[in-house]
Amino acid sequence: MNLEGTNNTRDLGGYKTSDGKELRYNLFFRSDNTDNLTEADIKKLKEKYKLKRVIDLRYSSEIKASPDKLRNIPDIEYYNIPLIISKTQMKNLIKGHIDLGDAYIESLSQKDMVKKIFDTISDVEDGAILFHCTNGKDRTGTVSALLLGLNGVSKEDIINNYSMTYELIKNNESVKKGIEKYGTDVIFKSEPEYMRKLIEYIESHFGNVENYLLSCGISQKNLDKIKCRFKN
Repeated sequence: MNLEGTNNTRDLGGYKTSDGKELRYNLFFRSDNTDNLTEADIKKLKEKYKLKRVIDLRYSSEIKASPDKLRNIPDIEYYNIPLIISKTQMKNLIKGHIDLGDAYIESLSQKDMVKKIFDTISDVEDGAILFHCTNGKDRTGTVSALLLGLNGVSKEDIINNYSMTYELIKNNESVKKGIEKYGTDVIFKSEPEYMRKLIEYIESHFGNVENYLLSCGISQKNLDKIKCRFKN
């Protein structure tokens, strides 16, 4: 999506599904942080894309440092439902003891947060939903993978959707500062094997994404509402 204030806002529509359908456009948007959105961007999101709900996946310190520009916009509902990458995980990532795929797998244990996210997604009957974290890669990438997987998008398409992320965010100030802070770009990369590891873990432990989401306590009714709305 061509917005002035973000580099990684993307429509999840257009993918083919396992039952021969196609995901609808202008319903689910993944994004990096919205703190630099312009007035023109906000107008476009509201009027052209009919944005109704925002799900901010960041934790409180991130929000305090970079408030969401969409938080207090009339007719747009804002929800903060954080998915956490722990300090221990971050240290282990930087040291090379684990890779991002392992961190994504660990995030699956936050089932109460996953339930809140998908229940919040299922509750919208018209208009679009945008969900984001800081760079729109890790937490946003995990939610995107679960949303696409629930709707029968192929493993390779989910991986490709994820792996293009680094090229979109590598010039973000937050990425540049992070590389300078940590002395490595490893935690900002979006290598295909990271997402492949997550998907294969779900397949081996739950059979498919839908079974994992059911294990989070999300009702079949709510999952069916998302699928019905997302598929042509």
